[in-house]
Amino acid sequence: MKRPAMVVLFVLLSFAFSFANRVIAKDSTPGGLYIIGPDVSPDSTGYSSDSLFLYYSSDSGKTLEIRDTIGRYEHIYSIAADDSFDVLYADWDLFLKVSWDGGRNWTETSYRCSEVLSGVYEGEISISCIDWSIDFGESFIRTDFPEEISPLSEYNRAIGWIRGETYVLIYVDEAHINEHGDIFKLINYGDSCWQVSSLGHVGEIFNGGAPPEMYLYAYDTIYLSLDSYESLELMGITPVVFNEVIGGKSPCELYGYRYGYYIEPMEGRCGWMEIWHSSDCGRSWCVIARHDSCGSMVRDETEKEDFNYEVKGGYVKSSEYLYLLDLSGRVCGEGKDIGLIDKESGIYFLSNGRVMKKILWLK
Repeated sequence: MKRPAMVVLFVLLSFAFSFANRVIAKDSTPGGLYIIGPDVSPDSTGYSSDSLFLYYSSDSGKTLEIRDTIGRYEHIYSIAADDSFDVLYADWDLFLKVSWDGGRNWTETSYRCSEVLSGVYEGEISISCIDWSIDFGESFIRTDFPEEISPLSEYNRAIGWIRGETYVLIYVDEAHINEHGDIFKLINYGDSCWQVSSLGHVGEIFNGGAPPEMYLYAYDTIYLSLDSYESLELMGITPVVFNEVIGGKSPCELYGYRYGYYIEPMEGRCGWMEIWHSSDCGRSWCVIARHDSCGSMVRDETEKEDFNYEVKGGYVKSSEYLYLLDLSGRVCGEGKDIGLIDKESGIYFLSNGRVMKKILWLK
């Protein structure tokens, strides 16, 4: 049977306690972006198939400078830019690394890291719910894990606008999907914790371009909170499904980023990426830049093509050809009947090459 051309949108996600990988970061300059993505140079000749690169752009993604040329970034699960120029953090093979020159060179640390987030002050970073640094990762403040949050939970975090303030959105509570979107607020570097609300949505939470903006990105929908997530206001539906949305440096400024691979019969496997921008809190979007190693993917794509499936008897069954991806973004099954029996329990992703959905598999 002939397989359909694969345009799988790979979303690389952290292995522990994270809903979405942080693969784009805003630095302290007006147009500065750090981006992890595939090789999009025209002479890549299929090299992008297994390689990811760290790019820097000074003009919001229009032009890209490769800060790494070896492709070793397939083992970086999140990046965060400090408010101090050229300081970059990475969750590298689940350990924290720090760069003082914008990602050209790295300093190793001994701190284990599930996901690194940078604060709104110089030198402030968080590598878990309870581990904070205020000296660029030289040392860490550690508190006890909050009693209000189960250590078995899987969650997405966001740093607030006050020193030591974090928000935690629970989406899997003790191996059970939490449809309520319970959100907790931690202050004083995790010393105090309480539940703020149940949002009724799960997704990615993050701070915006200016205080007190806090956002939730739920699949393709942007919500804004101006009261520490006690309530949400619907901003709009995004024109495409982004791998990640981040805040900019101005009020209501957002960046949307997506990337992936596709098969071109004459070229092989091709890498592509898009950077989008919103200046009205996510109500409307425009494309800033598209980059494509083969030149075939660069097009306006404003319609999402949904698909149906069911998990039955240890198999994912669908009327169309699907791809099963693990948390590292690798394809671990494909077809109309995909076996799950031999897979470890955990979160996986299904894609028809245009839309991606999250599933939880428990043996």
